[in-house]
Amino acid sequence: MDRDKVLGIIARLETDLGRAAELAQGSREAFLSDNLRVRTAERLIQLSIQGLLDISNHLIACAGFRAPVSHGDSFEVLVENEILPEDFLPSLRQLAQYRNRLVHLYWDIEPETMYDDILRNRLEEFDRFVQCVLDYMDREE
Repeated sequence: MDRDKVLGIIARLETDLGRAAELAQGSREAFLSDNLRVRTAERLIQLSIQGLLDISNHLIACAGFRAPVSHGDSFEVLVENEILPEDFLPSLRQLAQYRNRLVHLYWDIEPETMYDDILRNRLEEFDRFVQCVLDYMDREE
């Protein structure tokens, strides 16, 4: 495994999540009325979820685990190999689905849902994922 590569992705992820958290500060109305903030948040969330997927796929490839059949399945492979806890899987699958919406159905993103669900209530899930990966890398040293 290329530890520096994973740590580099984590560093970018933490920067993007910090910026996303900043966008969520203040009122919901202020966020929703500012199209630049909404579009910036969309991109930061997309990049952050993609970072989770990139880390997952790197770990899978380096360890020789089975190839995932979808983005959401990447997280399943990590659960199968005890890198992520099973109770975390439904949430990570939802994030993968949300990333697909951001990429492929970008015209149909509801800013209210993004603000209420992702920005205000789910950013800590990214930290949980990172901690699981760091724990795994420490075990593999």
